[in-house]
Amino acid sequence: MAHKAFADGDVLTAAEVNTYLMNQAVIVCTSGTRPSSPPEGMVIYETDTDLIRVYTGSTWALLLDATGWVAYTPTWTAFTSNPVLSNGTIAGRYKRIGTTVHYTGQIEMGSTTTYGVGGWLISTPTTAASATLHVGSAVLLSAASSVNRIGGSTQFNVATNLTVCAVGGVVSASVPFTWAVGDRLRWSITYETT
Repeated sequence: MAHKAFADGDVLTAAEVNTYLMNQAVIVCTSGTRPSSPPEGMVIYETDTDLIRVYTGSTWALLLDATGWVAYTPTWTAFTSNPVLSNGTIAGRYKRIGTTVHYTGQIEMGSTTTYGVGGWLISTPTTAASATLHVGSAVLLSAASSVNRIGGSTQFNVATNLTVCAVGGVVSASVPFTWAVGDRLRWSITYETT
C-alpha cells in the first residue's frame, strides 16, 4: 500500500481510514485475535505474549520479543549413560530476538551428583536451524583449585543438544578433569532457531 501525504482541508474517507491509517498502525491484539485478513507488512503487538510480529503475506513472523530473558531448566544427559544431578544445581536462561537465540547456563556439581558415561549433552530451549553452524564458549571451574579454569567451546551435537569440548575432547566425567562436588560448567551460545 502506498504512502499518502494528506494536505490541509482534505476529507478523510472511511476507505482511507481503513487502509492508510489502520493498516499502517501497530495493532494491539492477542495471539488468538490477530487480524484475519491483514495486508502484507502489518505490524501487531500481542498483549498475551509480549511479541511484536509482522505479516509477511503468508504468516505472522516474529519481529521482536519484548520480554526479558526467559528462565530455562536444561536437561543434562550423556552419550552412553546419563548423569544424575541429585543435590547439584542446573539453570539456564535465554533471549530470543527474531530467529536468533542467546542461551546461557550453568551446572554445579553436588555431593551426590553422578557423572554418567560418555560425552555430556545439554538440551537447548529451542531447536537450532542447523546443528553444524554454531559455536559458543564454555568455562569449566574446578573447586579443588581456584586457578583451574579451563576454557572450552559449545557446539551442537544435534539440533536440540549442545556438547561442550575442552582439552581432551568432549566434556565427560573425566574430561578435562575428574569432576567433583562444587565444580561448575558454564556455557553461552548464540544460534539461529527454526
